[in-house]
Amino acid sequence: MLCYFLLLRSGSCLQLSDVEGLDQDKEGLAIHLAAAGAIQQKLDSLDGSFLLALDWMIREAEVENDDERKEVLEIIKETVLGQLNEKCPPHVQVLGLLCRTPTKEKRTEILRRSAGGGGVFDTESGGKLTIPFSNLMNISTQADNLVSSMEEKPRIKDRRLLAKLVVIRDEARSMLGGGLLDERNDNRGFKNLPSNVVKFLSSIVSVRPGPSLRQKLLNVMNGKDEGQDPPEETDNDDVEGQNRAEKSKVSSKSDHELPVRPGMFLEAVMKVLGSMYETNTAGVGVQQLEWVHRETLKILEEIGYS
Repeated sequence: MLCYFLLLRSGSCLQLSDVEGLDQDKEGLAIHLAAAGAIQQKLDSLDGSFLLALDWMIREAEVENDDERKEVLEIIKETVLGQLNEKCPPHVQVLGLLCRTPTKEKRTEILRRSAGGGGVFDTESGGKLTIPFSNLMNISTQADNLVSSMEEKPRIKDRRLLAKLVVIRDEARSMLGGGLLDERNDNRGFKNLPSNVVKFLSSIVSVRPGPSLRQKLLNVMNGKDEGQDPPEETDNDDVEGQNRAEKSKVSSKSDHELPVRPGMFLEAVMKVLGSMYETNTAGVGVQQLEWVHRETLKILEEIGYS
């Protein structure tokens, strides 16, 4: 799971096999080859702090206008991400590529080509792009698993990544045979919707679609209002935290509900819509939820890819 998050958080540095710029610079190529050999020996022992340290060093080089040091550090980062990419399964490699593709049309094309067998394709910049073969179900399931892993934690560490994964999950699901309501999409298997999500849904059903409702959705998707994370505990809270932990064993589950999360919220919207479609329910309620679904995805795309 660690290598998955490292790959997905990599930003725009990794272009898979598109490293043609290094061929034009002998010094850069020498650094790349040396880094590849050294990193290959140590890759299994690297953790998330290594890439964080590299990012910090790259920013320091930018501040100090040290272009040579920055170039070397970026080559090392590209090499690490490239080797991590090779270690990941095909559907995770596709996820990483989708996370670095800001245009919806291009993400759709990547999904289509991956599901169609993959291959090596020409890029607009004149390079080559390798798209591994993977089926849409594996891609959407992997995205959903990562979304669940992030949303089950008390605090969201990377909202941009979470937004990207939710968008990708939705786009992959929409290309399945049954679309977003395909029964294979129910990976979490929950029978009852979380009460905090139900409360939030109930509060917006009566709000007319428009700027005010969009702002409410925007706030929650950005971790404000009903989506706000609980405050982080300080060292002074350790003793009190231990006491609360003891009490939590006998307290009700509802006392420790998580905030409204983007992935779970859209999951709930689709479940409610699905039940309405099955019972042939029509009217304002269906149109309202369809609008909420579309607008929430637009908001998440703005958060993740802007």
